[in-house]
Amino acid sequence: MATTNTAHFSIRVTPAEKAKIKRLAAQRGTSAKAAVLAVVEEALKPEKEAVAETGTLYDKIKHIFDERVSGLPSDLSTNPKYMEGFGQD
Repeated sequence: MATTNTAHFSIRVTPAEKAKIKRLAAQRGTSAKAAVLAVVEEALKPEKEAVAETGTLYDKIKHIFDERVSGLPSDLSTNPKYMEGFGQD
C-alpha cells in the first residue's frame, strides 16, 4: 500500500454536534470528513482572498520609490548598462 502524507486528527464532539455533522454530510452527499473540511475551507476563503488582493511588496512600496527616484526604468534588467558584468565570475 502506498504511503500518504497525512496525519491523524480527532476532536471530541457532543452527540448533538455529531448529528449536525452527519446531517451536513448527508445534505452535501459527502462523508463527514469531507463536509467538515469543506466548511473549514469556506471559512478560510476570505483570508486567502485578502492575501491575494493585497498585491506584491513592490505594489505596496512603489509610491516611496516614485517620489524619491526618477529617471530609472521600472525594471533595471531591461537596461543593458545595469546588467553589465552580471553573472560573470
